[in-house]
Amino acid sequence: KESRVICVAVQQYLAKLAQEKKEAAAAECDVGLTKFVVPIFYKDKFLGTAGGCGVLAEDGEIDSFYVAKVLYLDEEKVERWIGRLKKVSRTELETAIAYVKKRLAEILPE
Repeated sequence: KESRVICVAVQQYLAKLAQEKKEAAAAECDVGLTKFVVPIFYKDKFLGTAGGCGVLAEDGEIDSFYVAKVLYLDEEKVERWIGRLKKVSRTELETAIAYVKKRLAEILPE
């Protein structure tokens, strides 16, 4: 239940930003993972967002103490998990955003 706290704040922030700017938005969550959203509009109505998360920016850092505390895990276990996280460059992030935009354009009617 508490693990959702990690995601909710940045998700709400990015959704609001994407809705207002009508453009994709990206940021790090409280633990340091990279998250992005692409707004979904249909007939000028904001329906929500599509996006992704769970990767680490090349220069990013995970707060292993916070993750362990929130998820009631051993910090050493979290450190091992962090070592297996995929790191992404800004270019890879932009490629993922472009892919989601393209798929939404294919799915949504004109």
